[in-house]
Amino acid sequence: MIFLELAEIVLREEKRPMTANEIWTLATEKGYGKQLNSVGKTPWATLGAQLYVNAKDSPTSLFGQTDSRPKRFYLKSQASQLDLSDTAILKEPTAPKKKRIDFLERDLHPYLTYYAWANESYLVAAEVSDEEEFRSELARLSTSFGIGVIKLDLNNPHSSEIIFPAKYREALDWETINKLTMNNDFKEFISTVKIDITSRKIHKKEYDQVQNIETLKRKMSNQSE
Repeated sequence: MIFLELAEIVLREEKRPMTANEIWTLATEKGYGKQLNSVGKTPWATLGAQLYVNAKDSPTSLFGQTDSRPKRFYLKSQASQLDLSDTAILKEPTAPKKKRIDFLERDLHPYLTYYAWANESYLVAAEVSDEEEFRSELARLSTSFGIGVIKLDLNNPHSSEIIFPAKYREALDWETINKLTMNNDFKEFISTVKIDITSRKIHKKEYDQVQNIETLKRKMSNQSE
C-alpha cells in the first residue's frame, strides 16, 4: 500500500474532511500504517506532502483540499455529501502563499539547478521543517529538478532519513558536464573516472575518503561549535 491509497481508505470510511495528521493517526489506530510499503520517521509529513501535491497538481486526483489552515483533505466523490461551508475549497493560490512559494524556490534554485545535471543528487540538511505547506512545495521542487532530500541525523548518521528520493537518470547531461570541466578540479575528476572505467580498476586514493561514523560525528560536532 502507498500513502495515497491509505488516505483514500481512511477518508472513504470517515466521510469528512481531515488533516494529514488526523488521517495518519486514524490509519495507525486501524493498523493501516503497517501495510505501507515504506515508512520514514515523519510519515504524517510525507502523507501531507503527497496529498497536497496530488490534490493541487493532478487533474485526475481523487482528492480535494480546503483553504483552511491546517488544510483538510476529502474525496471528490464524496464532496456533495460533506459540509464544506466553513472551509472554501481551494481553487487558486492566495497572494501570500504565492509569495512564500516564490521565496522558497528562489532560495533553493541555485542549488537545484547546479546539481540537476547529476545522477541521484541529494540536498542534505540536519533540520527540515515538518510544516505541511513547506513539505509540499519541497516535494514539488524535488520532483521538478530530480534532486532528492535527506534529513541528516547528527547523533546517529545511520538513522538519517531520505525524505524525497533523487531521480535516477538513464543518460547523463553531457553538455552540462562538458561546461563544468572548465573547472580544473572537476576536469581532473572526470579524467580519473575515465581511467578507472578503461582500466576496470578503481584508484581509491584519487577520490575522497569514505569516513567512518565516529569521524563524521566529530567533524559535525566541531562545525556546530
